[in-house]
Amino acid sequence: MSILYLFTVYHSSGWISSWLPSWCPTLLSHLIKAEDRIPKRKCTVRVTPIRESSPDLSASGVQRHQVPLVLLHGFGGGVGLWVKNLPALAQEGRAFFALDMLGFGRSSRPTFGRDDMCLLPILKHLVLVEPWGFAARPDVKERWVPIWIKIFGAAMNPFNPLGPLRLAGPLGPLLLQLLRADFKQKYASVFEDDTVSDYIYHVNAQMASGETAFKNMTVPYAWPQHPMMDRVEMISPMSSHDLHLRITKFYFSDHIVFPFKTPHNHLFLSNSFKVIQGAGHYIFADQSEDFNQAVLKICNNFRHIINGEEYNQ
Repeated sequence: MSILYLFTVYHSSGWISSWLPSWCPTLLSHLIKAEDRIPKRKCTVRVTPIRESSPDLSASGVQRHQVPLVLLHGFGGGVGLWVKNLPALAQEGRAFFALDMLGFGRSSRPTFGRDDMCLLPILKHLVLVEPWGFAARPDVKERWVPIWIKIFGAAMNPFNPLGPLRLAGPLGPLLLQLLRADFKQKYASVFEDDTVSDYIYHVNAQMASGETAFKNMTVPYAWPQHPMMDRVEMISPMSSHDLHLRITKFYFSDHIVFPFKTPHNHLFLSNSFKVIQGAGHYIFADQSEDFNQAVLKICNNFRHIINGEEYNQ
């Protein structure tokens, strides 16, 4: 098993990134201690300056026939939340990279502008788990939104999404445990205590960097400013035998929003939806075994096509 945890360091973050108000009981050292309580199996932890011209992301013991995996967490998360997936996905001989996104986790927290985020991946198969940012905000009036939510949303609009967690100060950890008691249940097979809740608190109680970037990309009620469906035509349809980018979307069974059901859906005919039964938004934690098997199947299928065999999703 070869796992590489990466934490990006941005050297020009400024003095504010090293200052934390005493009101919030958190420091980077607290986050590191919380993450150290999460088992990482056999892995290498590396801090990678993002200004290196060609940082070494190699992993030892990698076999060429194994498909490398890169895990990117979602909003408010970090590498520690993959703890239920690492043993199954990081099989021996596979290059495995888990990254703390810039602005989250143990990575640096620079001040982002409104147009500072750009992801340029080189990959062959993109697996999206409960993806945000594809569907546009409906043109119709959102009458389904209760008036109290609209009032609360207007009041909170100047703040970042997780601002109340920091405003709560020393009560923040307790507030998180009360409002998100489900985290303890999701990871009950790994932890008997509040390890995950403690980790999530320290991930999100520090400087709101990635959180601010997310807010800058949204319009009210967390709809994207620039929906991906408006740009998805840039992705060409793919035959079942080529090696262009393939996309698989994971949704949980109770999710009623399928943003790809649009007139542009023909672009995704060669790709796939996968619905995980009995899961919530955190599919990889709620139904980790089903999720792990589905991802491994994708990797094995891709390995077959590399070896000249037919690709069957």
